[in-house]
Amino acid sequence: MRISEKIKHEIHFIAAGIILFFGVFGIMYSVYAYPKVFSVEIRMEKNREIAPREAVEVKFSQPMLSGETANSLRMAPEAAVEYSWSDNNRVLSIKPAGYWKPNQAYYLYFNGARSVMLTETSADLYFETLKYPEVVDFYPAPGEKDVLLDIEDPVRITFDGEISQFKTKFVIKPFENLAYKLDEEKKIVSLISETEMQRGETYEISVYIRHKDEPEENYSKIYAASFETLPPPPPTWDQDKNLRLEQARKFTVAQIKTGKYIDINVTSQVMTIFEEG
Repeated sequence: MRISEKIKHEIHFIAAGIILFFGVFGIMYSVYAYPKVFSVEIRMEKNREIAPREAVEVKFSQPMLSGETANSLRMAPEAAVEYSWSDNNRVLSIKPAGYWKPNQAYYLYFNGARSVMLTETSADLYFETLKYPEVVDFYPAPGEKDVLLDIEDPVRITFDGEISQFKTKFVIKPFENLAYKLDEEKKIVSLISETEMQRGETYEISVYIRHKDEPEENYSKIYAASFETLPPPPPTWDQDKNLRLEQARKFTVAQIKTGKYIDINVTSQVMTIFEEG
């Protein structure tokens, strides 16, 4: 007696259902019977000094369901990001739609991320972006008085690390035309005035910085210092010879830095000898 085609299809359908049921049941039993085998570990290999446009990678020990895992993620502070997966859905790359803000810590909260084995996991991660360099030394010393600057002895600003990845801006008040020079280690900036700075003036210099990938308007002020330049010589010199000598020492400017230099101030009738610094 031949079995009708309809009955054959029904038998195949029932058999497939039974196989599927026991297959799913077997998987679920394995997951719950051996939770350590199917548990998911989440980690980040790099979470320091992330550049503004650099993607961060989150690595999973098991292949993940991409949509559910991405939906389980909350970031603080919030940022517009783009997701991409690799390594058979084991690596999630998170790239900013714009840029990560420097000097910022970002926190990643996974709540109910699900693997292809349907196991759920949660984790709290974080990463830190590049920090702005800090000013560790300023010449002349902040608040210093009677400062006399020239091309061989300019304003010098020293940072704690190289600034090649950053854009710097220096604002001086009152305004002076300044040229700047960066040393070979890219840590020290020398500011050289194109003309002699005004005598007896209080100057304030502010330092602004941004990463080269940040927009132009994102300069941040990181430092400020002021100093007073040497006043001009007095219109009349003191009659006391000792005081007049002190005035001459203070207000007479050497024209060379080394060797021997003799300056005779006719007005004050004082001779100043300068030899080998």
